[in-house]
Amino acid sequence: MPYGAPTEIKFNNCFKLEKKFLGFFKCLVKTKDPTRLGKHAIIRDSRLIFPVFENWTEINCFSREIDYDIYDYLSTEGLKFEKGTFLSRFFIDAFNKKAEAKADGLGGLGWLRLIKL
Repeated sequence: MPYGAPTEIKFNNCFKLEKKFLGFFKCLVKTKDPTRLGKHAIIRDSRLIFPVFENWTEINCFSREIDYDIYDYLSTEGLKFEKGTFLSRFFIDAFNKKAEAKADGLGGLGWLRLIKL
């Protein structure tokens, strides 16, 4: 999950982002393979559509939405965040308590009483 204060970045029309980049960015996008289902949507005439971008079109995108098999990208600027786990200890503890309750024969929602928020 992204966390912390964002860092502004200028990309100078780069074609590929670093794999470790996490954040939002502004880019020009063009469809490379029009036979595949699109991932990037735009609103046109009050409708959400997933068009084939025949010409370079400016969009805002999250880094995990990038698909170099379908699109060509020219990234111009973005906001980079730090990457980290969010509530991971809580979820690990919750799953362990659920397994413990199941081992003790508590079925259904009986395991919920073991979890304290």
